[in-house]
Parts: sequence; C-alpha cells; structure tokens
Amino acid sequence: MFSRHPSLMYYAIKVLGVSINGTTTLDTTLKKAIARWFEPERLCNFRSGTIFFFPCVSSKVDVAFKDFQARGGFLVTGELRNGVVTYAQLKARRSTQCAVMNPWPAKTLFITQQPGNTPVATAHAGEKYTFAAQAGRSYLLHYSR
Repeated sequence: MFSRHPSLMYYAIKVLGVSINGTTTLDTTLKKAIARWFEPERLCNFRSGTIFFFPCVSSKVDVAFKDFQARGGFLVTGELRNGVVTYAQLKARRSTQCAVMNPWPAKTLFITQQPGNTPVATAHAGEKYTFAAQAGRSYLLHYSR
C-alpha cells in the first residue's frame, strides 16, 4: 500500500474536501493528482483475478497512468479522455494467464502483441477476456472501428 504523509492527507481531506474512500468526483487537476496518490484503484483495479481500466472515474475527466503494478505480474498503462478509454496496454513480467475486463463495453476487444501488432488468441465470457501472456511481452488492447 502507498504511504500517506499525514499533513498531505489532512490538506486533502479537510481543506480540499477530497474523500480517500473513493466518493469524490475527480473534476479538477488537483483532485486528480491527489487521487493518484491516495486512490490509484480508481484508475486501475484488479479484482477477482481480472484487470479493470478506469473503474471509478467520472466521464468528465481526462486522466492517464503509466506502469501501475497489477497482481499477477503485469504493468498496466491507460489513458481516458472525455469518458472514453483511448489507450490500454499491459506488459507481462511473467508468463501467466491474463484476464482483463473490456474497457469498451459492447464492442469487440482485440489484443495485439507489440511490437508488430500480432493478434493474440483470446477467449471471453461477456466482457471479460482472457489470454496467455508471455513474460517480457507488451499487449495493446483496442477495438475495431
């Protein structure tokens, strides 16, 4: 877990009114910066063995993160603009099965190995996609337009 400096927490909670339990709308640059310190799970979450991109971010926010460590040995990078995921990437640090929730619900998710844009075989149940990740490889998530 992240260490939280007491004076910064006091400032965030008492002065700015930012909740550290995920209930504050990230509508200013300052609140976004504080959320990255206190609430990184809003940007990328790993629940029940599945990676979620931007599970708790307002559609009015533009925000990005790079190389967040997810359980299972993945570095995760993502960008959200005007409520739409514009970039989603996973880097595998070990060879293992990867499960990711489709960042574009109701659209078919495609996963390609980078570099080279080589398609990756996936299986899915609803919006949850799984694939065999290989250590040292990067995977770009996208949908067909």
